[in-house]
Amino acid sequence: MWNKVVIAGGGTAGWMTAALMAKTLCRAGFEVCLIESPTITTVGVGEATIPSFVHFNRLLGIDEKDLLKKVKATFKLGINFINWDKPGSDYIHGFSALGDQGPGLPFYHYWLRWQKRHPDTNIEDYFLASSCARKNKFMHPDPAVSSLFSGLGYAYHIDASLYAEYLKDYATSRNVKHIKADITDIRLNPSTGYIESLRLDDATVIAGDFFIDCTGFKSLLLGGALKVPFISWQKWLKCDRAQVVPTALTNENFVPYTKAVAQIAGWQWRIPLQHRVGNGLVYSSAYMDDNQAQSLLLSQIDSEPLAQPRMLSFTAGMRARFWEKNCVAVGLSSGFLEPLESTSIHMIQSAISRLSMLFPNAETNSVLAKQFNQETSAEMEKIRDFVILHYCLNNRSKEPFWQDCQNMALPDSLKHKLELYRNTAYIHHDHNDVFTEGSWLSVLVGQGVLPRHSMQMINTMPDEQLDHYMKSVRHQIAALSGQMPLHRDYIQRMLMV
Repeated sequence: MWNKVVIAGGGTAGWMTAALMAKTLCRAGFEVCLIESPTITTVGVGEATIPSFVHFNRLLGIDEKDLLKKVKATFKLGINFINWDKPGSDYIHGFSALGDQGPGLPFYHYWLRWQKRHPDTNIEDYFLASSCARKNKFMHPDPAVSSLFSGLGYAYHIDASLYAEYLKDYATSRNVKHIKADITDIRLNPSTGYIESLRLDDATVIAGDFFIDCTGFKSLLLGGALKVPFISWQKWLKCDRAQVVPTALTNENFVPYTKAVAQIAGWQWRIPLQHRVGNGLVYSSAYMDDNQAQSLLLSQIDSEPLAQPRMLSFTAGMRARFWEKNCVAVGLSSGFLEPLESTSIHMIQSAISRLSMLFPNAETNSVLAKQFNQETSAEMEKIRDFVILHYCLNNRSKEPFWQDCQNMALPDSLKHKLELYRNTAYIHHDHNDVFTEGSWLSVLVGQGVLPRHSMQMINTMPDEQLDHYMKSVRHQIAALSGQMPLHRDYIQRMLMV
């Protein structure tokens, strides 16, 4: 029986892993130890999440109000994409379902048929989250108010450094051992190739049965010691740099959504927290140098900078395998997708949740590793395709970066999905996909892509009935969003209680 787990690395990935292990394995008698470098600092400019993150904290039994206070969080209803189709374009990818459940078919088919007769209709009028975000409104979903209200999804903007500290307290109070040291050597079993122990900078040797690599881009265990190769996706996701800077909070930028503004060779984010705003410019060094990027970022921020900008380098892609022998990589050590759709923390959560379900004993390691790798690869590739979608559908005509994104050859999986939608209005969706049909349609319509044909079954509803149905849903959403309190007021009242 493997009962000693060693987590290499702290930060968000390490402490999320430790917290879930404390909730599950420690209670079953396992020993869990986390080794955190005292010399590695976090970026600390704010992190955006998606709705699955809310469920993760509920799983841990964390009180939401306490979490919001401690990590300086705000609510997030979606992402506002500006200038992605072309300069002046503006749409919100909201976190609610589109419309309601629909009388028989997914609601998006009814909206697409309605749009053909009413080309000026705005799809955001049928996303409750988007409608609330535009009005700067928020309150928790309440199924007792309306079935439409029960479909409102939300996430958080958090201070990732404070969140890691929050989970450190959670995990260490539940028997996770915490060691502050740098890893200087990784010992492998000479016959099996499995990791046996980690040597620390004070000469301490930490032995273990199972190791979780949370060492970030360095991937000391999986990529370094076990030599699992990295698969680059840079031919599709061209950005490889980010400049980041925190700025002062104002009433104007305290909004319940992330802002993502397309720029000449990438895009800029804005993430509002309770105490400051996180800003960053993601760009391709092949189209813009670092000095230009820093100048552009500082020229576009909308409040006083609180520090000097910092630069990060990365390559989009993933490891060929995520679980190798007795080691699983979690977070940046397993791969990276730029933060366009705020999936970094989700992929940490997904990996450790999957690992908890598949945690092995020595006899079942190889078959479970195969299943883990298949599921994780499929998930990352689907998220990759969704991120690529934003780039390849642009209609910006004068910038080399965006023109190259328009003309690049797409992954076969994304190419098929786009062809299916354009020709039939059908958006293929598996039950375990991170992004639903509504998310895909939000980006497709937001960036000007409508299908050539409608699904035949949708024509069974008479025009008069469809008109009544669509107007009724739009009216209900407008009424619900209009009745909600302002985002800032809601948070302030919540934190005072």
